[in-house]
Amino acid sequence: MAHRKLTPFEEAIRQALIDYHCDEAKAKRIIQTYLPVIRRLDDRHESARVLAQRYMQAADQGVRVEEWLHHIEATAAKYGGAAYTPAKPVKRATKARKVTRTTRVRNKAELSALASPTPALDAKSKRAMS
Repeated sequence: MAHRKLTPFEEAIRQALIDYHCDEAKAKRIIQTYLPVIRRLDDRHESARVLAQRYMQAADQGVRVEEWLHHIEATAAKYGGAAYTPAKPVKRATKARKVTRTTRVRNKAELSALASPTPALDAKSKRAMS
């Protein structure tokens, strides 16, 4: 399978594999094997070190790329296509939603307490301050 040049992040994962006690040949083999998964997930919120450990573990356990990609697609279908698809960018919201907060006021005292800059004092507190 011919792939284009590695992106800087993919290269960082390869380097993290080497740093994770993996020789260069094995790191290259893991990257080449799991490159479709790496590119499908585009998991940049994780560090390269964490991803390197994940891909090394998958290689050690013999996880097949086709099974992993099928699992990704099944998960995306289950959760309404929540997984990122490079061919279909995520739509951005065009309008900011107005956030409103409704407060229920039970009586006029509560209303005046909400309106005043300092909390209303009850009768005991007023006598204690006098």
